[in-house]
Amino acid sequence: MTTYYVSTPTATPAGSDSNNGTSESTPWATIAKVNAKSPAYQPGDSVLFKRGESWRGQVYVPSTWNGTLGSPITFGAYGEGNKPRILGSLDLWTDDAWSNQGSNIWRHSAGVYDVGNLIFDSEASCGVKKSTSGACTTQGDFYYDTAGDYVDLYSTADPYDAYTAIEASQRLIGVLGAGCDYITLQDLDFRYNWTATQFKRDGSNGVDNIIIERCDARYIGGSYLSGTLRSGNGYEFWGKVSNSVVRYCTAHQVYDAAYSPQNDEATAQSNIIFHHNVASNSAYGIEVFAQNAGTTLDGCVIAHNIFYDNGDCWGVNQRSNPGAGRGFMGQQSQDGSMSNCVFVNNIIHTTIQSIIRVTDPNDWTGWNWDYNCYYPDGASTFWIGTTNEGTGYTFAGWKTQMGLDAHSMVADPSFVTLGSDWHLSSDESPCYDAGVVQANVAQAIVGAAPDIGLYELPLQGFFKLCPFRMP
Repeated sequence: MTTYYVSTPTATPAGSDSNNGTSESTPWATIAKVNAKSPAYQPGDSVLFKRGESWRGQVYVPSTWNGTLGSPITFGAYGEGNKPRILGSLDLWTDDAWSNQGSNIWRHSAGVYDVGNLIFDSEASCGVKKSTSGACTTQGDFYYDTAGDYVDLYSTADPYDAYTAIEASQRLIGVLGAGCDYITLQDLDFRYNWTATQFKRDGSNGVDNIIIERCDARYIGGSYLSGTLRSGNGYEFWGKVSNSVVRYCTAHQVYDAAYSPQNDEATAQSNIIFHHNVASNSAYGIEVFAQNAGTTLDGCVIAHNIFYDNGDCWGVNQRSNPGAGRGFMGQQSQDGSMSNCVFVNNIIHTTIQSIIRVTDPNDWTGWNWDYNCYYPDGASTFWIGTTNEGTGYTFAGWKTQMGLDAHSMVADPSFVTLGSDWHLSSDESPCYDAGVVQANVAQAIVGAAPDIGLYELPLQGFFKLCPFRMP
């Protein structure tokens, strides 16, 4: 078992790819060096990035990198300070890099790749992607040219003078795992990636035993999936994935789904767990996508999560389809199947479109769906069906139509600070002792039953270590 350390060339000690990487005093410098490891990492090996530093690029975990039970290959952090950042962006805030094309159009052609978003002034605002350069008519409008790999930006002044920072989010995944087993990601901060993390099969090799914990994802997505269809998820499992978990993570300002088990292949996903996570200001808090013949999802658990203010985000404001802005998005056709799935002890608070949307109510009989808290209610805050985004219902109508949520409620959960501190303000909260025990999910039960949401009152033990404040 070997630990490899990665530090930037400007840090102390300075990273260098000519180092052996096996001590804090001789760290590697780049993601390229991490990806080029040969022979392959062995079970129990760790790759640790220095806290307070940033790297640009994509960590690729191939099918030849596999841990074992009790000895995963771990990608994490060392040192003190903020979590290390894995950036999928190119820094475009450089002097004399923008050429004036006239009519307030400025061009940057420094080898950008499928730019999905421009993030200005350290996340103070975002650009608006247009389909042509001529359509850029307002400050911050931009166009990415796929043939020339350049960006045109509408700005009344040289962008270097108009902004203090410009990050160009590209079509890169923070950590891409293909056909790998027993991989753990810990304490990493993903920003400006196409997708923060994605694990998927590689040929016949599926993915098994992935743990993602205490990670953050911010301003994710926007690049093209195909044609002019833009996309981008936070933490995604695609296709043949089993026995994997995302826990104690945050996702903020994601173009599509903050969390998503997705599959449209004739393969099975099984035993996928999302617990004690936060999804805020994204198109969807979580999206379960299982359709096409032979597609199955068996044993998915979604528990003790907070889905807050979804739909109020940069991506929804730019989408062509109106059906974004939901806490839970469930898409399934009758050709696919779901079984042994659980949605319990979650809080969905404030959404632009709807708290929940599911396609066909007949497809959700394989779910144990209960002991959740929703807020607020309305005439059409729960949607069922596909035609014109389905039919809207109140919470009472949702329960009648679906036969779910018998012990759930519509109530203000009463957080300490809405949008940042997700502790329940007191034992007067309706979520106090209102949850249910759920197997395979860590729960600190103090009273008669678990609290709904992230934390148990009073805060105790292990849960003190989980910093559920937006970074």
